[in-house]
Amino acid sequence: MKGQKTVSTLKQSINLFETLAYKTMSKAECLPFDELIVKRMLKRKHYYYGAYLAVVSSLPILSKVMDDKAIVDPIIAKTSEISSIKALDNLNDEYHGVERALKTMEIQRQAFLNRNFQLPKAETPLSKAENSIYALAALTCRILSSHVDFNSTMYKVFQADLDRYFKGQMDSMLQKVNGKAKVDIKEFLMNINEKGVGNVWIDVDFCFLEAFHILEEGEYRAMANIRKAIDLIFKGCNVYDDIADFKVDMAHNIWNSVVYLALDKGYCDEDDLIQPAGNLANTLERLGAFNEAMQLGDLIFLKGVEKLEEAKEYTKVIDVDALKFNAYLLRLFAIRKWLIEAKSPLRLLKILRPTVSDQILSYNRYIV
Repeated sequence: MKGQKTVSTLKQSINLFETLAYKTMSKAECLPFDELIVKRMLKRKHYYYGAYLAVVSSLPILSKVMDDKAIVDPIIAKTSEISSIKALDNLNDEYHGVERALKTMEIQRQAFLNRNFQLPKAETPLSKAENSIYALAALTCRILSSHVDFNSTMYKVFQADLDRYFKGQMDSMLQKVNGKAKVDIKEFLMNINEKGVGNVWIDVDFCFLEAFHILEEGEYRAMANIRKAIDLIFKGCNVYDDIADFKVDMAHNIWNSVVYLALDKGYCDEDDLIQPAGNLANTLERLGAFNEAMQLGDLIFLKGVEKLEEAKEYTKVIDVDALKFNAYLLRLFAIRKWLIEAKSPLRLLKILRPTVSDQILSYNRYIV
């Protein structure tokens, strides 16, 4: 029954998201939804995946306090949120230098938070594409404003987390200007990885939970633990993504967690990083750097799972076991490349089970 509800809610949410996205991008200042898809500035697989993640996180949190029709609103808000973030990230990587990228992120931040946000004037296809992405962020804001008190506790948490997210994104972007040597794996884990989107994602659900249900103190404690859990789980998945994106990132001179960990472990030095990405990847693979990066992702992920277990003690409303189950599904999706390439059952089992060696466990103190 739960599986059927997930599938039906997912189909309904995707259809409604497409309808709303098409409508919100029909303004003259925007690139139409269909063109955004054709130009691959917004990819269907991204919002399909975003909608799926939204469904499997919103249902466990909100099913006891919202009916099936109402629960679609937070799902659409989250789908629009993650689609806007992903699309702007891709657009900035492809078309913009650092200065312009920083400006677009600030405009996007305003679109998420300002109920009176107005799209900038746009004449070129690129500037209209930017506006379409801002329009998705404004859609998230509009859905929230129709249900949520912007003076409420959880909305203020959402606002603070969103500001923190954009600061993390901008700090990461500024690496390209200020030099990479100032950042190491410890600083990455403590600061740069704040660009993780986990908190601003789950905050949407908690804004709705607070709006639709009178919460006791224990529920707020549970939400605090779940927020931290989802933040860590998403950050762990960021590390898995860094492994998959290593060659592409290095080709664009972007250092990610794999590089910082390899430098810290002495597997390479900065001079080694100027060689072709494929050669560097082969060297790091032989030295076990990617396996250790996977373990670093697992360390962060498992700390998130621990926080979910703590949350169970405080809530009577949220289905924490369902969130935990879905977190492991998310991990499997994030490491799908290694599952496909596993050459033996033993290797497959090792990948399936989160594993952390004593050497990687030493980084635990930097994960906050």
